Amino acid sequence: MEYMIGGDLGSIIQSYGVLQEYVARFYICEIIQAVQSLHQIGIIHRDLKPDNLLLDSQGHLKLTDFGLSDMGLQRRNKYEIKQQRRDDLKMLNFSKEKNKEEQFSQENLLKNKSDLLEMKKNLDNLHLKKMIHVQNNKKPRIIGTPDYIAPEILNGKGLKNSACDWWSVGVILFEMLIGIPPFNDDSVEKIFDNINNNRIPWDDIPVGNKEDQISENAINLLKGILEPNPDKRFGVKEIKKHPFFKDVNWLNLSKTPPPIVPQVKNLFDTSNFMKGIIFIEGEQTDPFFGLPQKTEQMNEAKKMLNQQRFQVKRYDVLFQENQKQVDQIDEQINEIMQQMQKNQQEIQNLEINYKDEKIENNFF
Repeated sequence: MEYMIGGDLGSIIQSYGVLQEYVARFYICEIIQAVQSLHQIGIIHRDLKPDNLLLDSQGHLKLTDFGLSDMGLQRRNKYEIKQQRRDDLKMLNFSKEKNKEEQFSQENLLKNKSDLLEMKKNLDNLHLKKMIHVQNNKKPRIIGTPDYIAPEILNGKGLKNSACDWWSVGVILFEMLIGIPPFNDDSVEKIFDNINNNRIPWDDIPVGNKEDQISENAINLLKGILEPNPDKRFGVKEIKKHPFFKDVNWLNLSKTPPPIVPQVKNLFDTSNFMKGIIFIEGEQTDPFFGLPQKTEQMNEAKKMLNQQRFQVKRYDVLFQENQKQVDQIDEQINEIMQQMQKNQQEIQNLEINYKDEKIENNFF
């Protein structure tokens, strides 16, 4: 298994709160590629969420945790069958059955290998019938993590439909752009109710091209992916052709530099699974992104930082580290203001002295 030391997407969302669109676009593109690759070989993941998307040392995403996929469930069923077979061998009292007494009695059990093979075959057939009966009669299970579960999964109708994975992709994109999953609530029951009734606060989302707004293309894409009807929901073709991805080179994603590169001190460093990520994107970033912009001190500090081209660290992630620097800037501003007041007072004194001298000259 590849060693993924860069943390996970959940930690990035938790640290940054909200990701800029081009950052979210990069990550969702890598997720789309991973999900498409799974679907092409017949695997439905069923538990897509930020915590299952790990970053390598370069910042590229890798999909993990296939416990609820077809592959994971098949392995689990095989284990259950083997375990049940062992239990059957322990619990079955062959000597009590008249018709099978001679074949399965303890005295004749080890007579020859053919008897053992026949016994195994009979037990396998018996257990297979039991498993089929249980599978046909049990109620559908809810598979997945509450915030990311598709409505058809909740209703027990979409376990074999890959559209449930695209729903989860939409929820992850929504969370990256808005800051919280679309159906988030204070209890699992309320989350499920929001999903079943498609309660998404579209009207509360600021749409536009300004800072702290979501583009119309992003909203349109989200609405297409978060379509309750899986038959009408965007699939991989509709998603990749959407204008939100118009400048994406899908064939070159692995060679595209990630917008966030984890800082790794050593092979045992686990800090990236919580914090410790530095933003080093090519485009300019706002180190005060996510903080109130109306305070005078913050605006002055921001102006000075921009003049110094301080455009590396996102302030909301590294607040504690940069607090001293902001305090120093604040002190510098206060010193400048005090110096300006002194200069103004000196100018006033000079003006007074000048007037006094002029009066004296006129008097004589």
